[in-house]
Amino acid sequence: MSRTIVLGLGFVLLVCYSGKLAESSSDAQHVADGKLSRDGANALCALKETVQKIGTEGADNLVKKAEDNVTHLKDYRKRVGYFGSQVISLSGRGDPDSDDDAKKELKEFCEEAENETRDDLRDAKELYTEIEKDAKKSKEAAKATLGEEAKGTDSKGLSGVLHRHCGESQGKNKAPSQHCDTDVYNNESDGGKYTISCGTDNTHHRGSPSARLHKAFDEWESKKPKKAGGNLKCGAAAENSSSPCTVSEGWKENYEELNVSLSTLEENGHHIENATREGAKRLTSVYLAYKMLKDGKTAGEALQEAKSRLEGNDTDCPEEGKNSSRCLSNDDLLSGARDHFIFPLTIPELLMYVGIPLLVVLIGVVLFCIFRARKKDRKEDVASGSVHQGKGMPSTNIDPF
Repeated sequence: MSRTIVLGLGFVLLVCYSGKLAESSSDAQHVADGKLSRDGANALCALKETVQKIGTEGADNLVKKAEDNVTHLKDYRKRVGYFGSQVISLSGRGDPDSDDDAKKELKEFCEEAENETRDDLRDAKELYTEIEKDAKKSKEAAKATLGEEAKGTDSKGLSGVLHRHCGESQGKNKAPSQHCDTDVYNNESDGGKYTISCGTDNTHHRGSPSARLHKAFDEWESKKPKKAGGNLKCGAAAENSSSPCTVSEGWKENYEELNVSLSTLEENGHHIENATREGAKRLTSVYLAYKMLKDGKTAGEALQEAKSRLEGNDTDCPEEGKNSSRCLSNDDLLSGARDHFIFPLTIPELLMYVGIPLLVVLIGVVLFCIFRARKKDRKEDVASGSVHQGKGMPSTNIDPF
């Protein structure tokens, strides 16, 4: 008995909840407080174009940026390890009893820098896998938000809304649309439909893709036709209603999916970017310690300056010391560390530093051999022709007697 009551209550709640969802469905249209204006149409067009750009290039650009940062971080990890080992080796030279605490601390500093960069790289690789998944979700959600471009096939997507909302031309006189101001749609009906005219690019160009998406959506929310008093619904064929109707927003569910996946995609990208920035700071500080030890500075001096650079500080040098290693800017140090030729080389680096030069030399040798062979053949041909010509000519030594 109790089980029956519970099931009955559950059914009632499910029906009520379903009814509430149907009532609040975003594709339901209501009698509006006015027609869709030119500003409202521009906002709708901007939203559609923004979603379209995210689907065609925005998500892929974020993936490419994250991939580049992971590549940089991978290089930083290798170089932090290399210069760290060089620092430990250089600081161990000289008087073994001098500055032992500084040498030990400098060794720990370099090892910690390498370990933290390695951990960041591991996390960045995992995040990049998630970024690829989120990019795929974003592109699928963008496609669903747009709907089909084919005319009249999808009234829920933004493409379908632009094609259908202004309604059909009525009769030979083509009466104005009941839902859109006359400057919103093409004067010539398109297959019986008054299609909203978007014109030039309406999108926002500043900020991240998600920021541009939010901006476009907020503008649409502020400029779209609102419900009139009484909460009256338009009929099933809302575009043919005699009263202006709100714009169908059946695309909102897919828009929310796009918003979530795109925000997650950007957030993970920011994490990778921050990890790469920290890797660059560690490389800068360890490379500076290496340079200072090479210049004959003590482990204590190198350690103090390296710690300062790890915090992102540039040094303030007196004019007479401008040429010393400690006076190099962080950008110069990072550039020097990245350009420094180190071992072991990866396969791409081996091909770049060794394979390509060898290939150029090989091509040069082959071309030289071909040139020499052709030159030799020409000489032999000339010599052979001279011999044959000599055999066929009469002798010039004529005996007059």
